[in-house]
Amino acid sequence: MRLVFSVLLLFSAITMVSAQKKLFITPSLGMQLLTDYALELPDDDNFRYNGFRLYPDFGVHVQYELNERWAVFGGWNNGGIGYSFTLLNENKQLLLRYSNTFPAQRFPLGVQRHLGTVKLFKSKRRLNISKNLKVTTTEVTDDMLYLLLFRTRIIFGGTLDYMVPTTGDNVKESYANRDIEFRAANTIEQRWGPSLFLGLNLQFFNYNKDNFQLIFFYSQGVKRKTKLDLEYDRLNDRSTYQSSVGTRGSYVGIQLAYPIKVKEFKSKSFY
Repeated sequence: MRLVFSVLLLFSAITMVSAQKKLFITPSLGMQLLTDYALELPDDDNFRYNGFRLYPDFGVHVQYELNERWAVFGGWNNGGIGYSFTLLNENKQLLLRYSNTFPAQRFPLGVQRHLGTVKLFKSKRRLNISKNLKVTTTEVTDDMLYLLLFRTRIIFGGTLDYMVPTTGDNVKESYANRDIEFRAANTIEQRWGPSLFLGLNLQFFNYNKDNFQLIFFYSQGVKRKTKLDLEYDRLNDRSTYQSSVGTRGSYVGIQLAYPIKVKEFKSKSFY
């Protein structure tokens, strides 16, 4: 609630000095690199947690551009929450890889701040192209002489996460091969939980028209959502180990998005 209030307060302050506003709908598609952490480590140097499981990401956001520097956005994303581990032998060869992922719905609310514009690969031939496109002399800018243009923007905010119920919730499972026997039980501790995110948005554009966005960000869950209790036997020496891993739903994300302008508002400035 404090996060929502803070974002709304910032939104109101910025709106007071904005002269032109734009409304966008931005669909996105990407990947999430899911992370976990150890709650209890076994006395086994060949146990590895946090196998960095990949999960698809897609969603849609509504973005309200307040001025050239500031924007606010919110929406919906589909992703995952999960954990993984691997067991190796004495020669560091893989014996077992385990992962479990739960679908998650995320509802982000954030702020975007313009940092600067990057211009790469200047070419005078671009000026001739602009003339062929019937761009008037007054409309031709220095930006049109570059082959690659993008604006850098920092993004930050919060997300409300929801773990979707599945048949794999709160279940026990076991597995055995000629090297390993393991028994595991996952526990869903809470389905709803907040996260905080921070990232970088690259808005590519050409001839003053926005194209696609490339977004890199990290999302950190605040509270643990699920954990896995594990017991396994190494059959070569009949030794038994216990471990436990958990996840807050944290992940590293990359998205490809495309902003679709819905409406442009013009208003008088207050400064």
